[in-house]
Amino acid sequence: MIARESDGQPLNVTGDDPYVADYLYREALTRQPEDIQRFLRRTAVLDQLYGPLCDAVLGSSASAGRLRHLEATNLFLIPLDRRRQWYRYHALFREFLLGELSRSEPDVITTLHERAADWYEANGSPQLALEHLLHTADWDRSVRLTAKLCLPTYMAGHLSTVQRWLAAIGDANIERYPPLAVLACWEGVLTGDPTRALRWAAVVDAASFDIAPASGTASFESARAMLRAGMCATGPDSMVADAALAVGQEPAWSPRRAASSSASRRSSRVTYVKTGKGKRAPTRGWSPDSEIRPSWNHTVSVLARFHIGWFRRPGEARGAGQVDPGNEPAPRAHGCLDKPGIDAAEPELAAADQPHCAVAARVAPGEK
Repeated sequence: MIARESDGQPLNVTGDDPYVADYLYREALTRQPEDIQRFLRRTAVLDQLYGPLCDAVLGSSASAGRLRHLEATNLFLIPLDRRRQWYRYHALFREFLLGELSRSEPDVITTLHERAADWYEANGSPQLALEHLLHTADWDRSVRLTAKLCLPTYMAGHLSTVQRWLAAIGDANIERYPPLAVLACWEGVLTGDPTRALRWAAVVDAASFDIAPASGTASFESARAMLRAGMCATGPDSMVADAALAVGQEPAWSPRRAASSSASRRSSRVTYVKTGKGKRAPTRGWSPDSEIRPSWNHTVSVLARFHIGWFRRPGEARGAGQVDPGNEPAPRAHGCLDKPGIDAAEPELAAADQPHCAVAARVAPGEK
């Protein structure tokens, strides 16, 4: 029937398709006692089913026994481990059950997700807790948990997950929690979206926040200083000052302290200009703090990397004839460092950009 009505279009069968839902309702759901029907509908909010988790969500007990019974009756329940403790519903059956839940008990859905979030967070799975919180209106809790999870999730290679969380929370809720606005700005920077980066940078600059951020930074001021140092919007002098502020506030064990020190060292390399063959001198004064003093290596090339989100203005398109800097001769990229400041170097940097990198300028081995 579904294929006949598709008119030759690719089939996209879901659990809420009228034919599928009608079949599952008559042949599976209505044949169960009312308490089992309620169990099936309400536990459908869970991606995975586990006895104690179901108990917490339903406010009941003996869910583990019910799961084993449902598996024995072949009711579209799939075991996920050899010990038969974790299960999931067949995807079509779960979609059908969620449709039934929305139709028959819409008022309980938020409560079910809140209970699931409570259980997951209490049992060491904050990511799964957040997935359920995003189905509720508890935005205060959602933004704090997102701020806590953004960096480790990004570092694990799941940028798309971070972007999905931010989109689900929405700009208005992000603005209400400045530490998350800092992370939203970083997302724009790291994905080469200057419009988004500058929009959130303005929000961060105008914000104040006196409570310890859930993101793990020592303070909102430190997080903002690291962002400003990374974007280097007002030049290398400000970049060094911002990095020094962050270094001073972050504890010695914090990975963010090392990142702040690295940002300052990058700025020192950018603001050095050639004064002669094999010699360089700073264009600005430097902090006496040894952690942010520039250092040079005789044998290792120095990389000065500029992201287009930091240098290219919104709407500025890549011009004809501009080439990948990886294929461009080093002297042109190196020449960007001879400019008296970043503003003067910007045209060359923008002309040499890649999707995430304006230029990679290397100092030849052997130079100081």
